[in-house]
Amino acid sequence: RHVRESSVILIFLSRGYFSSRNCLRELAATVEMRKPVVLVLEVDASKGGYANLAQAAEECPSEYR
Repeated sequence: RHVRESSVILIFLSRGYFSSRNCLRELAATVEMRKPVVLVLEVDASKGGYANLAQAAEECPSEYR
């Protein structure tokens, strides 16, 4: 419901995002509804960040790339 009611989806991407069932449900709804996405990439490793977007993409399920 929240994705449907939103005009833009903000995704704060850090380690663990793609292993979270709730995050993946939200991502699936976002893709299905073709909502625009604003992606914020955490790059601080001490806070669960990725070195770069390519590293995060490796963990992303193929159906969402």
